[in-house]
Amino acid sequence: MSRRWPNSRTRASRFTGHSLGAALAALAVARLRADDKPVYGLCTYGQPRTGDREFADRFNADFKPRCFRFVNKEDVVTRVPMRAMSYSHVGNFLYFDAEGKLSDDLAFWYRFIDAAKAAIEDLLHLQADALADHSMTNGYLPKLAMNAAFDPFAAAR
Repeated sequence: MSRRWPNSRTRASRFTGHSLGAALAALAVARLRADDKPVYGLCTYGQPRTGDREFADRFNADFKPRCFRFVNKEDVVTRVPMRAMSYSHVGNFLYFDAEGKLSDDLAFWYRFIDAAKAAIEDLLHLQADALADHSMTNGYLPKLAMNAAFDPFAAAR
C-alpha cells in the first residue's frame, strides 16, 4: 500500500473490516504505521487473533488508543487461532452482550469465556448457529445500531 501511494502523508485514513477483512485491516494499519503513514483509526468486527505476542505488543504500543475490536456475544471466530498457539489480539476490546449492551469490562469477558466453550464445541460439530453471532447482518449491525451514540474515538480521548 505504501508503495502505491508513496506521497500519502497528508491524509489520514480510517480502516475497518469484518472477520478475515478485520485481520487484513489490522495488518494494513501495522504496515502503514511501520512506514510512518498517518492512520486515524481502526474498528474491527469479529476479528480473529491476527499476530503473535510480539506483533500485538508492538502494534498496541503504537496504535492501541485508536484501535477498537468489537466482539459479539459468542462469536467463535474471535477465539481463533488459539492463544496456546501464541496468537494475540490487538486494540481495545469492546463486547456486545446478549441484549446488545456494549461493554469494555474484560473481567466480564473472562467470566463469559466459560459459557462460550459450548459455542466452540458447536463449531467443531459444524452446527449452523455456531456462527450466528459472527454475522454482520444479524449479529453486529443490529447491535451497532442500538449503540449508535457511542463513539469509541471520543471515549478514547
